[in-house]
Amino acid sequence: MNTGRPARNEDRLGTPTARWNGFLVLPENRAAVRAVRAVCKSVLARGRAPGPLVLHGPPGTGKSRLSTALLEQLGRSAEGVTAQSVSAGDVARSPDETFADDALATCDLLALEDVQ
Repeated sequence: MNTGRPARNEDRLGTPTARWNGFLVLPENRAAVRAVRAVCKSVLARGRAPGPLVLHGPPGTGKSRLSTALLEQLGRSAEGVTAQSVSAGDVARSPDETFADDALATCDLLALEDVQ
């Protein structure tokens, strides 16, 4: 089972770096990457997420990119597992339509973006 172990590289200054599905793993985001990888492992092993995972932080810190990396990894590794991403703004504008969508209601992993 491949969960996308971080690849080791070096940046332009020769400093060792790690990437997970294109996401740059740094000391300040390492805990978030571990949490997302744990969700990935759980979905691959059990076919569902273990519970909610909240990525919180100011704009531009990589929350959406990390969520995208998770969805991409699952798309490559998890046959039969469905994952969807939806904006909280879209849900707020039309909750009945959004959750009437069978793809969202029955997916194994739902990423809800931009919750304010």
